[in-house]
Amino acid sequence: MRRRCKSLQAQLRSARLERKPSAQGASTYDLAASTMALWVCLNLDDHRLGPMSTYVLELVPDLFDAFQLRDNEELSSTAHDVLVQVASFPFSEVQVPALVDCLLRIARSSNSWHSRLDALPFLQIVYFQNLFYLSQSMKEEILHVLHTLLSDPHIEVRDMAAATLSGIVRCSQRAHITDLSQRFAVMAATPLPRRGTPGIEEAITRVHAGVLGASALIAAFPYEVPDWMPALVLDTVAIHSESPVPISTTARRCAADFRRTHQDTWADDQHKFGERVQELHDFTLGRSDYFV
Repeated sequence: MRRRCKSLQAQLRSARLERKPSAQGASTYDLAASTMALWVCLNLDDHRLGPMSTYVLELVPDLFDAFQLRDNEELSSTAHDVLVQVASFPFSEVQVPALVDCLLRIARSSNSWHSRLDALPFLQIVYFQNLFYLSQSMKEEILHVLHTLLSDPHIEVRDMAAATLSGIVRCSQRAHITDLSQRFAVMAATPLPRRGTPGIEEAITRVHAGVLGASALIAAFPYEVPDWMPALVLDTVAIHSESPVPISTTARRCAADFRRTHQDTWADDQHKFGERVQELHDFTLGRSDYFV
């Protein structure tokens, strides 16, 4: 059966290379991909076909390929729905690492930034649903990939990686906060050359990754202020409120979110910042001398 699936998968990928735009009519690939998606759906729906779920995992990259075909909305929508079904399916303890590895491979090395972006929401579903099946090494690999994606060339991927990281830290990986906060502080402290000088884009990307990561850790604790948070807020994020876009955009969004989520407990939370509470007010409310 595995050999037969490999053969069909090879034929499907070969047909994709010869695919023409859907405006020119339904292609062989579109028809075959639709059949493949429906086959996966039927296998996951029928409890009698449980053993077939192993072969379903091997088709996840092909489902992502079909999902990216925006010129065929029906196929793209079908592939998306099936991917949601795959991510929500109760796979066995042996199968879950294979699914996570597949999603990480797409997020880490896909040539399509859309695929890297789309893999992350599905990774969130798989992670939260199968948390107790994941080994510590697998969890650390997920954090490593998310850390790498914070420096992705496309801002959309960076933002989604930060949102995914925040949810994972909030849910389980709190033991890594100290290490992550130190990494992000170092990245955010990268000197920014003047506009037009060599290396400016790389420096902006690195600083933005650090501010995004720090903001993700802050967002993971929306209703409390742990001991490590004041320094991260003021020394890593707040200092970039006037930095070039998109760094300043992320810093200001973090300020707005922090003010919104902590307003009900502000009377107590502000004391955690000690003598630097005025710096926090300047960051979240704006400088008092702005209109002077």
